[in-house]
Amino acid sequence: MAKTYIIFVRHGDVKNPQNVVYGRLPGFPLSEIGKTKITNLLTQKLKNIHIDAVYSSPLHRTLDSAQIIAKSFHRKVHISPLITEVKSKAVEGILAQKFHDEIEPNFYTDKWQSQGIESIESIKNRMTEFVKEIAAKYPGKTILAASHGDPIVILRSYIDKSPFDYKYKISHYIQKGDYFILEITDQDPSSMKIVKSI
Repeated sequence: MAKTYIIFVRHGDVKNPQNVVYGRLPGFPLSEIGKTKITNLLTQKLKNIHIDAVYSSPLHRTLDSAQIIAKSFHRKVHISPLITEVKSKAVEGILAQKFHDEIEPNFYTDKWQSQGIESIESIKNRMTEFVKEIAAKYPGKTILAASHGDPIVILRSYIDKSPFDYKYKISHYIQKGDYFILEITDQDPSSMKIVKSI
């Protein structure tokens, strides 16, 4: 049985002096702390794993993260919009504290979707489409994908067969510069499971 692995990495800490919700806004590179976290991820957790390809969302912070990793493994970075941040123009630029206190618990409700917030279903569909594409293109290989917190945890809820809500999010959220490993057997997306090691 051919097992394909996708290591989903959340980007490192972001240079965000105004502490706003950056979403898909341009700019927002890694901070020095963010660069250090991604470097530590390489030296402490990924150093003995063979990475066959590196993918990234098109946003600055994920590209920065992916490029640090790709350089270490002598790979180039492939871009996939499927693993990009949630579409959230309605809240981009507001203070992050206001978002966390007043909006986040109800972010994926009809109220916010009517203002253009991407739905959980849409995010799940594009993340699983990415998994299918990788499994078909790289059977038996190990791929690293730099993505974002909400898309990663929404994919995880789908794999866990658990409804994605605020309670699930806060109990399973992936920290910046951390990762989880997804295993797919024989290019069959229905076989997706989270594993601790490769």
